[in-house]
Amino acid sequence: MQPSPDAPNASPPQTPCPACGRDNPAEARFCNGCGATLRAPPVVAHRPASAAESPVWSLVAALLFLWVGFGLGLRGYSGNALYDGSVTGFVWMARIVGIGLVIVSVLGYLRLRFAVPLNFALAALATAGCLGAGAIWFSFGDYQDSLLLLVFGLVNASAARSAWLQWRHG
Repeated sequence: MQPSPDAPNASPPQTPCPACGRDNPAEARFCNGCGATLRAPPVVAHRPASAAESPVWSLVAALLFLWVGFGLGLRGYSGNALYDGSVTGFVWMARIVGIGLVIVSVLGYLRLRFAVPLNFALAALATAGCLGAGAIWFSFGDYQDSLLLLVFGLVNASAARSAWLQWRHG
């Protein structure tokens, strides 16, 4: 009668060396006899950057935010403190995010790792700023601009999610 594989005196699984034929423990990476490699190291495939991760798209978004923050000349003169404050807050958020995204573009081009969490933070800030200002403007009847901001907020939420996933899963 042969011993079962679960028996305590059963020998551990062995891996034969492709070079010399010697049996080695299954978890061994190199042959104990000749030193040959028993199993190839795992292959890490290089994944090309998606459009959302590209420094070019960060630069395009940066230029859009800088145009809104500096070029449009948005000012709140409605006389309502909440509406006027949301306009001012949105303009400053656009300036900060625009400048930050220029920095992220340069860091991404240089392939520096901390560009990804910075990109996430800026996308999250842009999401909050666009959705917050859009909701306030909508409540004041500024439907065209508010809907544009709400859509832009959702686009930034998608960018924040992509940056989060890239950051967490490297």
